[in-house]
Amino acid sequence: MSNKYEFVHAVLEMYLAIPETPMAFSTHDSYIANVWFDQGVSLLQVQQAMTLAQLRRGSRRSTDPPLNQIRSLHYFVPIIQEISRQPMEEGYFRYLQRKLDDLRNPDLNRARPESSSSE
Repeated sequence: MSNKYEFVHAVLEMYLAIPETPMAFSTHDSYIANVWFDQGVSLLQVQQAMTLAQLRRGSRRSTDPPLNQIRSLHYFVPIIQEISRQPMEEGYFRYLQRKLDDLRNPDLNRARPESSSSE
């Protein structure tokens, strides 16, 4: 994406769509998205980082202490760096997206053999 405004807008929209984030973005969040654009970070990398972060947060044991809400886009900076150093393969990203869908909608994604074993 070559338009900085569109990139920043898309990043902030993705960020606000995450359940554990505030209802509005801050000027610092906008600044971080601008920096990512200047650094050549792609929207795909941002989407991958946000997916990975949500899975890591959601896959914690129930006995672990609860995590605080994600309050800033800055939360994703180290994950963007991680993905920049070691790019994510497309198939792995699709797998992570399916896992996130399963995490968000556990009732819709139950394995069928379990539900038919009571016969």
